Amino acid sequence: MNARELLENDKERLLTGLAASDSPEHAVRLLDDELSRIQLRLAAQREDASAHGPLLASARAALSLIDSAGEVKVYSPLKAGSGRSAALIPAAAAAGSAAGGALVLALAPAALSPVGMALMAAGAVFAFFAGMRFGAGKPARRNEDKLEIVLDGEKIYHNVKNLLTVVDETAREAENEKLTAAAVVEDAEIPEELLTLFSQLLEAACRNPDDPGSKDTVSEIRYYLHRRGIEVLMFDESTRKYFSLMPGVKTRTLRPALVKDNVLLVRGLAAGGM
Repeated sequence: MNARELLENDKERLLTGLAASDSPEHAVRLLDDELSRIQLRLAAQREDASAHGPLLASARAALSLIDSAGEVKVYSPLKAGSGRSAALIPAAAAAGSAAGGALVLALAPAALSPVGMALMAAGAVFAFFAGMRFGAGKPARRNEDKLEIVLDGEKIYHNVKNLLTVVDETAREAENEKLTAAAVVEDAEIPEELLTLFSQLLEAACRNPDDPGSKDTVSEIRYYLHRRGIEVLMFDESTRKYFSLMPGVKTRTLRPALVKDNVLLVRGLAAGGM
């Protein structure tokens, strides 16, 4: 599995964690832990996850740059303002006008009745404005604003998934380049002088076939040459054609044969196979 597939396996758990995040910093820590787990899983399922290692480290460093913007809510609790006190002035004027008008109508001669009516009307107007003022008042003063950030978990998840898609693709290209380079090395022709040296080392190791150091020498040379398409063959009936034979009480390989694509490169030497 690649990094993106491992992320998709954790989708539900990751979205649940992001939904509970109360800040971008908390979301970044959650994502960093997730990428750490992915890196460990890649290392566990492959012998060589070196291509993913540096790329995931870079991805973790870039987590804070991922777009996580969601819904932002701002709460502004209101304090009682001065609207009620400001309404007292027109209210007082209304009361004064109404009282004056009533007094004039009650005590003054009939000639002054228009004045009393005017004062009563003025009182009604002042009362109207007083009511509006009382109801509206001044805009209430702000208390401390409260900020609530709701992160968009789906957006974060898809951004991280896209990031890991790039990581996987880059790692795949790096691994292909590495394999191509290795194939070029393995297919390269080994100089004859080097083949002669390997043959001499193998012959020396075969003098003490039970010695652990000799066994290691044969094993290492065999592996090195095998990767380059060259087989190190010990003597038996199936490989007899690749060997020169000499008399001996016991049949054994004195010098292995080196063969590539059924073509003999260095003839082997065996004893007792006659």
